[in-house]
Amino acid sequence: MIGISRLQGGISAGLLSKSYTNELLLEVIASSDDNEIQNGATLAIVYGAVMHESKSFISSLKYTKEFIY
Repeated sequence: MIGISRLQGGISAGLLSKSYTNELLLEVIASSDDNEIQNGATLAIVYGAVMHESKSFISSLKYTKEFIY
């Protein structure tokens, strides 16, 4: 049996149309992935219960200000 488990989520918060910024946005994204590897690329070797796990955490900060004179 092939097992795949995936979880992903994100959140954004910020300020819009203030005197010091047009946009100030903080964004955070988290992701987790667990996969069971069954066979090699050529199917010559059977791995069995080998798991591959990955986790990601990404953050970004965006600031924009238009200066109109």
